[in-house]
Parts: sequence; structure tokens; C-alpha cells
Amino acid sequence: DEIARYAASGDGDGKAGAYAVQGLGEQQLATRYRNWTVRQIVHHLADSTVNMYCRWKLALTEVRPTVKPYDESDWAKLPDALLGEHTYSLAMFEATIGRLTFLARTLAPADCGRVVWHPQYEKEMSVAHLAALYAWHGTHHISQIEWLRTHYRW
Repeated sequence: DEIARYAASGDGDGKAGAYAVQGLGEQQLATRYRNWTVRQIVHHLADSTVNMYCRWKLALTEVRPTVKPYDESDWAKLPDALLGEHTYSLAMFEATIGRLTFLARTLAPADCGRVVWHPQYEKEMSVAHLAALYAWHGTHHISQIEWLRTHYRW
């Protein structure tokens, strides 16, 4: 249950991303928070959630698989992240969180200790560690959008 809470806490039921951008227009979606626009942050949330989901599945079905790192900054420069419809990524984000949360609720305690090898960090990461990392990550990016909303009074 703790892992399910972590899986869901990055965005509760998967809707916090949608709430964060609700009512925003094109100009607001093009507003930057440091290096990325709001649109790029939304697409990144979907991309990272899908990667997390795949990493969990690998950890649960293979022995110490090596996960492939990806350059999130390069992904954010691709046309779909720069110009793509953000609602597609919101739907993908919500659906993937739903799947992660469902899977997390079915895990046996031993499953939470299963690991992947992450070459970027040069260490093993357990399913439980990935869940905690993801929970922080989702909340972090949604907070960036919420900060912009407050700062610009959107």
C-alpha cells in the first residue's frame, strides 16, 4: 500500500496535471519556467511517467535489467513537445498513473525490493525507490506550473 501511495502521490489520481493547466491558453502554455515552457513540462510529465512505468515492468519481470537513460532536454526539443497538443499528454499521463497505481496495489512486499540497474546513476534502484523518486518528480513539475499560475495571476 505504501508503494501505491507513492505511485499515486506524484499526481494523486492523475488529474493534478490537468488541474494545473486548466483554462490556460496558447500564450500561457508557451510561458517558460526556467528552461521549459508549460507545454514542454506537460509533455515531459507524460514522457517520464511512461518511462517509469516501463522501468517498473522491467524490474518486475527480469533480473536486474539495465534501464536506458534518456536525455529529457533533447526529448523536450522534439516537435511534439514544442508544438504538440498538450491534452494528448495529459490523457497519457492520467492513464499511465492509473496503470501504475493499479499495479502498485497488487505488488507483494518482495516485488518492492526488485531492482533495475541505472547506468546514468551507476547504481541499483528498487521498485520502492523508483516510486518515491517518481512521486517527488511529478509533484515538482506540477508545482512549477502552479507557481507560474500564482506569479502571473492566471
